[in-house]
Amino acid sequence: MKQLPLEREGYRGVVEAVVLVFLFWWLATGLLLGLPRDPLGREAAAVVASLLGGAGLGLTMIVRQDDSPRGAAIGFLAGGTLWGWVQAALYGGWLVGPGIVRPPVPTGDRLADALAVLHATSWNEVASIGVLVLAAGLGTKATNRMPFWTVLLFWTAHQAARLNIFLGVSNLDASLLPEHLAFLAAFVGPRSNTPLLWLTVLLWSGITVWLVRRARTSGSGFQRQGALLLATLAGLAALEHALLGMPAALPLWGPFLGQLPS
Repeated sequence: MKQLPLEREGYRGVVEAVVLVFLFWWLATGLLLGLPRDPLGREAAAVVASLLGGAGLGLTMIVRQDDSPRGAAIGFLAGGTLWGWVQAALYGGWLVGPGIVRPPVPTGDRLADALAVLHATSWNEVASIGVLVLAAGLGTKATNRMPFWTVLLFWTAHQAARLNIFLGVSNLDASLLPEHLAFLAAFVGPRSNTPLLWLTVLLWSGITVWLVRRARTSGSGFQRQGALLLATLAGLAALEHALLGMPAALPLWGPFLGQLPS
């Protein structure tokens, strides 16, 4: 396969991928944390998330055979909004599980409490797997499978973060959770970093490097842009996990929470 170095192709695609993914990640996370903190915000989150989720589903079907660089970017946004709908349903409290009606009461037994939390949020877990299966199904025989790869990467990063949080991380602010999800604090492990955390950061960093190398050797603009988008997302997953183990939080989402950086 003919090598197409990023230097020769220019850095425009790199910049576009990094900016698009970072802005989507920052804005989506900020809205998820900031909107559902009062009844009006939860209603607004439900409306916005439903509209975006529907748009993501429509875009997934529209770009199935679009193998242009633009199609890769639209595919990423389609997958991102599908995943955002699931997370908005959790943080907004309108698709959580039995725990939204009867929150589990902590017993002091870590494993039992964690299992109770998983049961309490089981509807959302089923929905997240359903979105993943839907994206995979729509990607069958499609030349553009970016929506599926995007959802898969988001879902995998989410599961990895949950496992590390259960085992223990030093930097997790449970106060960021909306009041109706306060029971999730019972899932949080000790405030010390599990060795798995840094292995996870290393793994995500390795995936990032691998995707960048794929971008450098890709034979088409679509493959190159798709790999760059996924590489940026994997890099942000590495950053998110690293932040869980750092002694101080970064005020990335202060504007959404009505807080000013100190």
